Amino acid sequence: LERAKAAKLLDVVVLAIPTNKEDDVLVELGKTVGVEVFRGHPTDLVDRYYQAAKQYGADVVCRIPADNPLIHPSEIDRIINHFLENFETLDFASNICSFLDNEYPDGLGAEVFSFKMMDWVHKNVHDARDREHVTTYFREHPEKFRLGTVKCPPEFRRPEIVLDINTQKHYDYMSRLFNDLSKPGQFIHIKDIIEWYD
Repeated sequence: LERAKAAKLLDVVVLAIPTNKEDDVLVELGKTVGVEVFRGHPTDLVDRYYQAAKQYGADVVCRIPADNPLIHPSEIDRIINHFLENFETLDFASNICSFLDNEYPDGLGAEVFSFKMMDWVHKNVHDARDREHVTTYFREHPEKFRLGTVKCPPEFRRPEIVLDINTQKHYDYMSRLFNDLSKPGQFIHIKDIIEWYD
């Protein structure tokens, strides 16, 4: 959340979480970090995102996956900027790893789409799998949407590096990384991560 807040092109950062009781702790986290908190459907993330975007009056939505603790503020801004500069010709842009062969490490990026597209998906997509994963439908239907990405900067073009957390092993690895590289008041930079990884 702190890294998301450091992105210059986000007007508001919203922590969109389920209504489940066990997620109450995340409301406190949101307040502590100083971001907005929206509570919505536990498994229908399309609806959760749609309702959050509607509540905050978003014209453009930037999705940052919660399993990516090392998202990079400059890369969030890079994909937002790309989307805004090409607003007339893009429906969806992502610099999440491997999307359209962008060569990003796994865990640095974000996805951007218009509220108009979110509204279309909300009204027209009904498959449970596509409702649970906010942008699956965009990604898997290039014939329906105009998709775009940016190439990863050469200095950290390392698509084999995984920096997200989906398993206990990933969590243990990320804990080691944070223990080794964290400094008070500073973000861990991707260049430092690559040195550490190597």
